[in-house]
Amino acid sequence: MGSSLQEMIDKQVIVQTGDVVYRGRLVEISEEAVCLMAKTGWREVSMERIVSIELSPVQEEIIEPDQHLI
Repeated sequence: MGSSLQEMIDKQVIVQTGDVVYRGRLVEISEEAVCLMAKTGWREVSMERIVSIELSPVQEEIIEPDQHLI
């Protein structure tokens, strides 16, 4: 992992597991899991499943579900 995980908080990341790739804004990190806000909602990925976490080359804004645009 190129950057430290703490430096990636609030940035767009790509989280790769053995079988799935998750993309979203990194919101929280714990010893057990990372939490992402993706375009489709919240995702929690167990640390034991994670193969890599990298910054996304494209930093898009993700609007949380409770922030509606009029």
